[in-house]
Amino acid sequence: MHRLPYDVQLSVVRLLNTRDILRLCATCKTLQALLTDRSMWHRALSRLLLRFPQPQLTRRLPKLTVEELKHEVLQAARLDRLWHALDYHPRLIRSVHRDRNVEHVSLVAGGNWLIVVLYDGSLELQELGAQTPAATLPPSLTEDESVIYLSSFVSLTNDREDILILQMGVRYNQCNIYVYRVAVVDPSPAFLLIGKISVAGSVWCCASGGQLLVYGLESGGGDMILHVCPHDGHSQKSDCEKLGGNAHRRWPAVKICRDV
Repeated sequence: MHRLPYDVQLSVVRLLNTRDILRLCATCKTLQALLTDRSMWHRALSRLLLRFPQPQLTRRLPKLTVEELKHEVLQAARLDRLWHALDYHPRLIRSVHRDRNVEHVSLVAGGNWLIVVLYDGSLELQELGAQTPAATLPPSLTEDESVIYLSSFVSLTNDREDILILQMGVRYNQCNIYVYRVAVVDPSPAFLLIGKISVAGSVWCCASGGQLLVYGLESGGGDMILHVCPHDGHSQKSDCEKLGGNAHRRWPAVKICRDV
């Protein structure tokens, strides 16, 4: 192995997992030089981020040093080994005291920020370990609305997550779906409303990703219709794609058609 050209050695090592890389490079001094190759650790970390997205780390990736790249890869390998151990117990458990007004919580990718949805519909962005929220969004609910759903989606294009809030108006049988983005890397952490859509009827499910919003409504015959549209706040019903399927089947047949 050590007699092969350097580029060939590098190509071979890139195919190995982290533990095998360390074992191989420990066999001789010549191969130990590979441990200082930035491209190898950059490739390894990039592959990890494809499986476990962390927008903040992805943004810093081009500027990370060899040692920083190596540290992130080795730490990920260590955590993977520990999490798969049957007798693993966390060494540190953080506790955040809250009152009974908390309706939902979501952990931002990276594990340093917590999104809290309160019963009245207000949002809080709190850094773990901090005593007070870094950003608060006042409630937008009326007396007839309540928060009944929360989901988050990691975007690799920037340092934000999509936060989807479904608010239902019981009196008028209307659902208001709000899509927020949360910024945790900017100098001033904040929520940004990027879209809202109001629909009649009961929403069975909803999700957000990239620039799209999808929500499911009952078709009237027991099936569920999935509507897909941009969440730019200006989309009309004709802008949505409609995916029809039987909501009670485990593997529904899905067809795509256009609303008219």
